Amino acid sequence: MQLIKSFSIIVFVFVVLYRISMEYQNSINIFTGFILLMAVGLVFSFYYLRNLRQQAQIEWKKLRRMVSIRLDLVPLLCENVTTLGIVRPELLAELIQLRGESWEIRECTGAKVNKELLISQKIHEIWVALGKFRQVQLVALQKEMAEVAQKIEQEEESYNLKVRKYNQIYRIIPFRFFFQIFRFQTMSVFEFEA
Repeated sequence: MQLIKSFSIIVFVFVVLYRISMEYQNSINIFTGFILLMAVGLVFSFYYLRNLRQQAQIEWKKLRRMVSIRLDLVPLLCENVTTLGIVRPELLAELIQLRGESWEIRECTGAKVNKELLISQKIHEIWVALGKFRQVQLVALQKEMAEVAQKIEQEEESYNLKVRKYNQIYRIIPFRFFFQIFRFQTMSVFEFEA
């Protein structure tokens, strides 16, 4: 909505400049008006895109923090489950290996995202294997991991929303080559590939 309002202001400025140039019948005024309009559009677009990128980066930091919290809980889960002897040792070994490969997520790549999905699946398999077997410490850990998983889901949704909006604006803007000079580029969403 903000983008539409700003572009309508730019169109208004262009119409005013056009009327002024028509009054004077001077082609230099038309050219100057067009250059001014392009400059205003470029400056507006630059700041708007920069703001969207910053918002997406903030959301990425939040998402990374939540994923790191879950990865920190994995050794505690494996330690508690190993003492019970109910879960297959191979499952625990796979989970530990995935945790090691996925630590730490610095960028949003397909491989890292898919490893996160595998970690989620392995954790779920562990809870299923435990079934109704409950110890006080396991119930508390399961509750904490469920809360973290829910927060990861919320942060993922928020991050993906910001990134999609940023990428949409980046693709629309006719000044893309200029933004590439300032190191703007499309951003990756954090979603699992089917």
